[in-house]
Formats: sequence, structure tokens, C-alpha cells
Amino acid sequence: MSHLLYFIVLGIILFYGISLIVPTFYFIFKRKIKNKDFVPSTFVSVLVPVRNEETQLVECLESLLKLNYPDNKFELLLINDHSTDQTRKLAERYLGRFPLFKIIDNPVNVFGKKSALTLGVQAAKGELIVTTDGDCILPSSWLLNIVETYETEDPVFIAGPVAYKKQGGFLRNLLAMEQIALQIIAAGSMQMGLPILCSGANLAYKKDFFIESGGYQNDVLASGDDVFLMLKAHQKYPGRLRFMSDNSSIVLTSPAENLRFAIQQRSRWLS
Repeated sequence: MSHLLYFIVLGIILFYGISLIVPTFYFIFKRKIKNKDFVPSTFVSVLVPVRNEETQLVECLESLLKLNYPDNKFELLLINDHSTDQTRKLAERYLGRFPLFKIIDNPVNVFGKKSALTLGVQAAKGELIVTTDGDCILPSSWLLNIVETYETEDPVFIAGPVAYKKQGGFLRNLLAMEQIALQIIAAGSMQMGLPILCSGANLAYKKDFFIESGGYQNDVLASGDDVFLMLKAHQKYPGRLRFMSDNSSIVLTSPAENLRFAIQQRSRWLS
């Protein structure tokens, strides 16, 4: 019995090691160098679904103000999912600072991130939808990198790396290391043509694809919406998914506050 247990554990370790090592090689050797002279032509809709983000929303919006993307070629749609704190009031302070900024409220009796994003896509004027979260910090070249990938490689679905903000502490440092490993797996597996991971904090897709695929319709689970959408793109348009693996595309987000939240978060991922 002990020998059987040993081989089971060994098999799990080997499987995990291979699942990490193989995508790592793809991640390292297939990184794309950006063109510094690239001039974008695509009009983009940036969607930010929020719910009770008063402590971090300002930091997110300030980073969006610093994007090196033409002001007349993107709109910012902030979708408020029934926030009960000062989120909406904080967002209203930025209405005059973005040339094209609109705050949309989820309708009464309609809740959740999926419905907020669907509402945003319906209101979007851009052919390319880009999503992030209200607790994120975006690098200045973030949107430009996404559009360069879109215009030069003609993908239907684009994912990018997400890392944790540096906040210190053993648990958060451990989660940060785990996040790095997950991003390598996400990048490598997508470049291999076997996508398994992505994050809505750094995502882009064609609006037409979202509509024709039904978006988040028929997703029976409360979470996993980004991965389900990615798999729909892979099934319908194999070979037309891309992962941006350069450092200037890394979006920073907040790690779980404590061990209980970390366990809950990973339970959602496993579902």
C-alpha cells in the first residue's frame, strides 16, 4: 500500500513538473519583440467592472490616465455592479479627465461580473474589447501592446500577464511566486495551442466574437467566465489566440487578504 501511495505522489509531482517545464520553454523561446515605431489605428473599448472598489479604484483610474494610447482611439466604460460604498462617487470625479468616459450601472435585480461585462460589451463602440479590474494598476504601454498584437497578428482573443502588487508578508510572497508560475503556464500553454488559463484583469477579444459566441450565456458556474470565453475562442478559432509575455504588459493586482480568502479563491478556480 505504501509503495502504491509513493508512486501516486511521484506521478502527481512529475505531472506538475512537466506541466510547468514544457510551457516554460515555449514562454522563453517564443517571446515577441515589440515594434517601437508602431502607430495604432484601432478604436478600443476598455471595460472595468467594479463592485465596492473605493480603496483601490483611484489608483486604477490614475494608471489608465497615463496610458500612451491616443485619447481619441479608446473609450473607458466603468460598469458599476451595485456598489454600496463610495466607488461610483470616486469614479464620477474622473468624468472630465477622460475624453471618452462613461459610467454604467447594472440594472436592478441584475448582479455579477458576467452581467456587468455583457452590459459593457453591448454599450461598447470599439471593435476590440479590453477588460481589467478596478483593483488593478495598468502599465503605460498596456493598451498599445494589446493593439499592436491585434493589428499585426489578427487574433480573436488576447490574454496578458497578471502579477501581484508588492505588499510583503510570507503568505503574499508565497502567492506571488505561485502567480508567476501560473502566468508561465498560461503563456506557454496558449503558445502551444493548448490554452488552459487566463485572467479577466488583462484580457482582450473582438466584440463580434463575443456576440456571435453568446458571450457568457450558458456558463452555469459563478466563476471561470474568462476561461470559458477563452475556450470558446479556441474551439471556434483555433490558432488565433495570443498571449502577451513582455514585461511592459504586466498588470498588477491585489493578492488575497488572508489564508481563508486564498483558499476560497482557489476553490473557485478548481471549480
